[in-house]
Amino acid sequence: MTDRRDWGGGGDDQEESTQRMIERIWESLTDIQRRMDQQVPVPPVTVPPGDGETAHVAPVPPGVEVPFVAPVSPPPPVLLTEEPVM
Repeated sequence: MTDRRDWGGGGDDQEESTQRMIERIWESLTDIQRRMDQQVPVPPVTVPPGDGETAHVAPVPPGVEVPFVAPVSPPPPVLLTEEPVM
């Protein structure tokens, strides 16, 4: 893709400059859309929870950093005892 940025230099009509900026943004957006359309879709990941249901996990786009969170098991059951009331 050709870099057609205008780094200034003065003398340009502001309306014309704005129009060129809009055209560059539009070209960038259509280029991004074209590249996204060419990507292979990522199938959903199934994670079997404790009750056997399927939970869908959204795919993470390339370049996005996701912090790791370790699964936490539920706490052990606690036996409650009544305290004597005086």
